[in-house]
Amino acid sequence: MGRPAGPPSVTLKEAATMVGKSTRWVQLRVTEGYLQKTDRGRYVISDFVQGVVAYYEGLAEKSNQKAAATRSSDARTREIELRIAERERRLIPIEDASAVVADLAGLVLAELTGLPARITRDLDQRKEIEKATDDLVRRIKERASQRADALRSSGVDLDQG
Repeated sequence: MGRPAGPPSVTLKEAATMVGKSTRWVQLRVTEGYLQKTDRGRYVISDFVQGVVAYYEGLAEKSNQKAAATRSSDARTREIELRIAERERRLIPIEDASAVVADLAGLVLAELTGLPARITRDLDQRKEIEKATDDLVRRIKERASQRADALRSSGVDLDQG
């Protein structure tokens, strides 16, 4: 007389072989509640497959949660580092830096504009000096504009020409 018909099942060893794991691995999943044995110590194949899938889905979920926690922790760490850098005056708001640069640029422009008159009263010489200072101011404005655009877009390599 054969076994009573029931859902197809496998032994512990067969179950381990099906998933390429050890019998100990299968037993641990039973202890964790992912897999159930029948009263005869066998594993119903459909239940076994569902249990293995549930186990790996749980791992994936834990991994996603860990990754999210890591990202959150990294963001908090970065925020703290920025606050510390600001307190240590290694970091200042871009608006403050821009205001200082604008103030200095205005001073340089005013001084350069008045330079020809301070150097000579000779109108021909003054025109030549004005031409040279106007050229200088134009180049400075072009460079400042390029740097400002780069800084606004994503940053600038201050070592660049």
